[in-house]
Amino acid sequence: MLAVLILGTLLAQTAPEPSPLPSPGMPVQDGNPPQRLPMRSPMLASGPDDAVIVNSGSTNYSGYTVVIHPDFSAEIAVNGETRQATIPEAQAKWLFAKLEAAMPLDSLTMRRCMKSASFGTTTTIAYHGNVTPDLSCGAGATGGELARTAAVITSQLKIVPALRHGFRRFPR
Repeated sequence: MLAVLILGTLLAQTAPEPSPLPSPGMPVQDGNPPQRLPMRSPMLASGPDDAVIVNSGSTNYSGYTVVIHPDFSAEIAVNGETRQATIPEAQAKWLFAKLEAAMPLDSLTMRRCMKSASFGTTTTIAYHGNVTPDLSCGAGATGGELARTAAVITSQLKIVPALRHGFRRFPR
């Protein structure tokens, strides 16, 4: 009987809900952080002047993270591996100029879109503590330009997400 009472007391004691803490570099206003930054690969570090392109991946395919530094170097995490690369100067300057012009990024017009639970992904860009809405759903003219630029950069870097373990490709 005593064991049941002790067990019941322990189960009734629940830890308080943790308060959402802002990520480093995330601005806090009125004690509440704005939109949470996208999840980044624990293998990559980024600073406030870096642009971070994050693709969430899906049930079937892995996602990726690209950290683009102001010196046009990049770090890429995809398929559980990291590598270094260099972004063409013109492309990197274009991206940074578009991001500066679009600030604050979380105010970009966002459309809602339906996505497949298995194949739908989310693509965002974080910059100076701001994060875009999901660019794969369309986010007005500016968001569309950022989405195209991110797609060109990921193509130039030859980023190919892998099929997740346990899934197989079907013949076309």
